[in-house]
Amino acid sequence: MDRTLRFACSLALALAATPALASGEGTPRFTARVVFTNFGTAQLAGDGDTDAWFAGKVDAYLTVRGWEGFTLDLQPEYTYGRNPNGSGNGALLPVNTAAAFPINNKADFDMALSVSQRIDNATLTIGKINMVTRAAATPILGGGGREGFQALQLAAPVSFNTPPMVLGGLLVVPTARAQVVIGLWDAQDATNRTDLHDAFQNGVSGFATVTLRKPWRGRMGFHSFTVGGTTERSLDLRSIPELIFPPGTGGATPSQREGGWQVRYAFQQFVRQDPAQPLRGWGVFGYASLWDGNPTLGRWSMGLGVAGNPSFTAARPDDRFGIGYYRFAPSSTLKRGLAPVFSVGDEQGLELFYTFAFSAHFLLTANVQFIDPAPGGYANDVFAGLRTNIQF
Repeated sequence: MDRTLRFACSLALALAATPALASGEGTPRFTARVVFTNFGTAQLAGDGDTDAWFAGKVDAYLTVRGWEGFTLDLQPEYTYGRNPNGSGNGALLPVNTAAAFPINNKADFDMALSVSQRIDNATLTIGKINMVTRAAATPILGGGGREGFQALQLAAPVSFNTPPMVLGGLLVVPTARAQVVIGLWDAQDATNRTDLHDAFQNGVSGFATVTLRKPWRGRMGFHSFTVGGTTERSLDLRSIPELIFPPGTGGATPSQREGGWQVRYAFQQFVRQDPAQPLRGWGVFGYASLWDGNPTLGRWSMGLGVAGNPSFTAARPDDRFGIGYYRFAPSSTLKRGLAPVFSVGDEQGLELFYTFAFSAHFLLTANVQFIDPAPGGYANDVFAGLRTNIQF
């Protein structure tokens, strides 16, 4: 058994055996939830492999509470089957976010493991943290691809400085009108990493986010401002033309460039909201991101849409729907460097979904995506699919 898994199991058992008062009166010491998500997708138009794809994912969410304010969280995840990501259709960005991680189109297992301690109103979390899962917790458009939207730029918009799995820490400080989140982690992606021997050898990354609560007509609304950066060394995109040589002329040593930054603004605003259950309702959302463009592969991106629980069907209050549009612009330096080989433009997409909530344990979602790929010469893609969620 992996050393990390052995340690996690031992720590969980030790905490579970501590006195009952440690977790607080009325608070369960141990909670567990398992979600089985399966995808069936067909490509109705576009280039590449047009076969049907079938993929799935199993996620477990386990929390063990110890002394006051202390929790241990584990999230094992396992993917299987084949999905349309990278199937030759030309799309740069995953159209199935949940199935893309830990490893795309490969049966794979990984596990996030973190500990959290509440200090007054603040919470400090350290360990191996699944950032896609954290993105899934936002209201209105949340779901991380397991629920809600499936396209990456709507389910968990790419930031480049934030890998899907990080090794580091997050500090969350709520106030009366805002929430501040500060994160710092190893610049390398922590996916499938089980030890610390090379941690932080290639730099550090992090961000600071301030989320302001701004109600509109008595309904919840949020505005977030993020500044992120990294000290990681990566390819200087200006050297790409030097790496393109005629056959037989040899290779070149690519130059490196250190650092990178991102700024981002995002908003969510409920238009209809259930006073008795504030997270039930529908609203609008949007975001805009800007990167340095070298060495970061992106220059800017944006998304806009409507999502939530439909108000036109009172008999099905837990159903969900969404309509979202996104556009991603790769780095201008990258575009110029690749121009002698092939043209690269902006990638844009439109996604629609509707989720039938037959019960709290079974969801069925119909989904369709229209994508204009970034690489030149590719036809527009149309994907349609069904997704099931079984939760215990």
